[in-house]
Amino acid sequence: LNVARNLLVKHDILGDLINFKSYLRRLKSGIDFDKRVLLSYYRKLNSCLHPFALSPNLDTGAWLYAIRRLPQNVTSTLVFFLTTKNPELLSHPDVSSPVKTASRPRQIFQTMPGKCVAVLRDLETDLFDLMANLCIHMVESEKIINKLRSPTVFRDLLSVRNDQAGVLKLLEGTDLTKDEIEGLGKIWPKDLGEHIFNILMHFNNFSIEVMQPKSHLKLDATEKWVTRLWFSVAKLIGLKQGASCESVSDDEMTVDIVQGSRRAFINILSPFIHSRRNEIAKWTEDAKPNLITKKFNCESDKLYANAHYYQLNHTELSDQKLKEEEENGIVRIDETEMTGVSISLVDVNKLKADLVDPMLKPKPASKYHVIINIGYTFGVQSSDIIRSIMNVFSRKIRSINIIGKAGGLEGATGDVLLATRIHNDEAFEVVNNNLGNLDVKQLEKEAGRPVHVGPMLTVAGTVIQNPVMLNYYKKLYHCVGLEMEALHFAREIKRYKELGLVKEEAVSRFAYYTSDLPLDPNSNLSHEEGQVSFDEGIPTLNAIYRRFVQLLFEQLSQFS
Repeated sequence: LNVARNLLVKHDILGDLINFKSYLRRLKSGIDFDKRVLLSYYRKLNSCLHPFALSPNLDTGAWLYAIRRLPQNVTSTLVFFLTTKNPELLSHPDVSSPVKTASRPRQIFQTMPGKCVAVLRDLETDLFDLMANLCIHMVESEKIINKLRSPTVFRDLLSVRNDQAGVLKLLEGTDLTKDEIEGLGKIWPKDLGEHIFNILMHFNNFSIEVMQPKSHLKLDATEKWVTRLWFSVAKLIGLKQGASCESVSDDEMTVDIVQGSRRAFINILSPFIHSRRNEIAKWTEDAKPNLITKKFNCESDKLYANAHYYQLNHTELSDQKLKEEEENGIVRIDETEMTGVSISLVDVNKLKADLVDPMLKPKPASKYHVIINIGYTFGVQSSDIIRSIMNVFSRKIRSINIIGKAGGLEGATGDVLLATRIHNDEAFEVVNNNLGNLDVKQLEKEAGRPVHVGPMLTVAGTVIQNPVMLNYYKKLYHCVGLEMEALHFAREIKRYKELGLVKEEAVSRFAYYTSDLPLDPNSNLSHEEGQVSFDEGIPTLNAIYRRFVQLLFEQLSQFS
């Protein structure tokens, strides 16, 4: 620990990361945005996800990653207005239009040509993520501007900008390499000429303004979200309308929380899928869907992958699926109240053993046993979400199970990471976890992959990490992986236990599928696209869900 302290305090080895984040935090305080200052901090960062940031050649892998997490009109947007409160004017269709983001659930609206308003979940993680990905875009845009600055190229581009094949042919005669041209085609498989034209005209002239909302007493997004959650739980278990959570005793009600993929969670419990095993198998034999996933741990994993395509080809059964699930105690809440966090509820008392995954044996732990599945939260937002849930259900909560994907510092992609404690990436803060009666060997057997047990590191963003920081936590604190939410969950769980609002013996399990190896430039997160399919289901994640949910069924009392 003394070595670790000296490296931080005397050698300032994390200084470049802290300086970048500090600049972004100052934007919240009202300083004027300066692109040159931001990019100077960013380039010193040496992000693992953007390994060729300083190269004159394009890093199309990193650029593709960023573009999929930025608004689709980023190349034609000059002004971004960032806030956490939805301006009332945006609700009027004549005032704004929503802008899609491919791989990040953002609330972004175009208010006029060249100007967008982004309603962020928080002014920490969400702000960092948006700005870090924008930095990747600006760095790579500068490179392409330098490579295509010839007036001849610009003139020729005007004549073919609406012809994808013509643009690709034109680029072959420029300073761009074959790999760079191929990479650009993957980033923009359509309208490549339009985006290159926009970049050349835009010249990275971004203006960014961050506004912190004024104090108010209106219900915020999380309050609306958790209110809807309680009303839905009360309806599911048959309480009278308007009943409060306090009207049910702690002994009568058991609440288990599972955070992560809705698809994986519902797949293992869905009566629609499990009652149609033979039908889906027959359809698969005839249709022969082309699966991205090539290796499965068990027949159920293959069933879930094929069921995805079966449902795409039988959309007329969508309502029937929801009906059958609801009859068996499974309810979905799609309205996220602008939190971006979906909810699925399970009344364990209504599950039927022959209509769930064969490895599961449903047994309710009390009169009212509810499993709350919340979708993926994002960084700091996790604190607010879990706090709100614990405020409502308090000592009825028996376990909190966090399941997700993470970067691995040990092992290989596809392995399991199991967190014994969580470290903060810029402070001496550590929170221990209570894994309960989890059998690691059994999990390893069911996953068919190694399980790496040890500390995890919570970072500020997928882009905001570098080899120095990761090696520091790997070698001095023996961290097995990194992600973005665990500390925010664990910190609040610890606090509520200390306050006596959640029982001390409540379990907190954190397990992850290793999606990438950030210290390996050839296996970082920018290489994940197209290699796995979350629609088909990740076998490692399926195994974690089965093991964790079965543990919820095996603990027959509140805290056995």
